[in-house]
Amino acid sequence: MSAPVTELAMLGSRLKWAALGPPSGAMTSYVAKKCQSIDKFIDGAMVSDAKASSDIMSMMLLMDERATQREEKRLDKELEWRQHQQEREEIVQRDRSERDARRDEMQLMLFTKLF
Repeated sequence: MSAPVTELAMLGSRLKWAALGPPSGAMTSYVAKKCQSIDKFIDGAMVSDAKASSDIMSMMLLMDERATQREEKRLDKELEWRQHQQEREEIVQRDRSERDARRDEMQLMLFTKLF
């Protein structure tokens, strides 16, 4: 992409030199007007190309920032999910332990009544 821009810049400098040739009076020739319009176009293309590359860089930075934010949100959600799972497993384990303790107590009471 930069090669055509440099060629355009070289062409623009040649046209500027040609336009700066001997003045032919108050009226500008058709060729000189075309040269000037081409120069303006080339200058505008170079400015817009520089702006486009800076826009692309800022867009890339924004995309990277958004990806980082999404990754942080995903990690936060994953951490929250793991904590919730751990709490659920602790509750299940506690309930199981209480149930086993009650069962053992009932078995002990039954054995003591039988013997």
